[in-house]
Amino acid sequence: MTEAKSGQSKAEAAAARAAKKAADEAEEERAAKVLRTRRTTQLESSEAAVKKLEGELKATRKTAKRCETLSNHSEGFYDETNKLAKGKTLIEATPLFVEQTNDIIRDAKDIVKSDIYLDRIKEFVPAGNNPVYPDILVIVRAVRQSLHRCKTDLRAREKQLMGTLCRARTVVGALECFLSEEENAEYAIKETVETFVAGDVDDSCFNSDTQGSVECFDFEQFDAQTLEEFLSNEEDDDDAKNEDEDGELNIDKALADMGEESDDEG
Repeated sequence: MTEAKSGQSKAEAAAARAAKKAADEAEEERAAKVLRTRRTTQLESSEAAVKKLEGELKATRKTAKRCETLSNHSEGFYDETNKLAKGKTLIEATPLFVEQTNDIIRDAKDIVKSDIYLDRIKEFVPAGNNPVYPDILVIVRAVRQSLHRCKTDLRAREKQLMGTLCRARTVVGALECFLSEEENAEYAIKETVETFVAGDVDDSCFNSDTQGSVECFDFEQFDAQTLEEFLSNEEDDDDAKNEDEDGELNIDKALADMGEESDDEG
């Protein structure tokens, strides 16, 4: 009888262990499905963020090209007006010069936003006496200075957008890696993530393991923040604001690229 009870107890214990193991496995499977669904949703949001950032970057470069073109045009106009102004300080400008000046003012206002000094400049009204040449020089010079400030802001904005875009593409790559069938996909190892990203990845998105031999995407930080918070990079913002013109982000190349895009579209 004792042996029978002992056997029954062992059987019950084994059954309990099997039931607990099955419950644990079921819970793990459920948690994995929940996490996979979450990663899929995060991927969709990240892909939308990449698309938005690409649009903003393209628009910024397009504005930079317009700003550069108008700056070049206004420089030539200023030089020619300056030549004519010598010895003619009290002579009225011709209607053509007034019209060209107004065009420059109008185009600059269309490009440059939130510049109080440019906002104060008004177009010359084609009524009564035309302005004298020195007046035109003062106005055109002020417009040129606003364009220079705009170019500086656009350089900083471009650098900020490129940094954020790189980070967003890294997030997309890490999530695609997680959802893939790659070995150890759930860890999103940096070398594997790089195969999912066209271009460079953002190194700051990765953490090294305890041995420091493998870098994995920082899902812990990513899950603790909103996507917007994770993509924001204060260090890049500060660098953009303090950027010296000699260290500017290849704006000329960006402008050239925009020119090629325009040619292709045409």
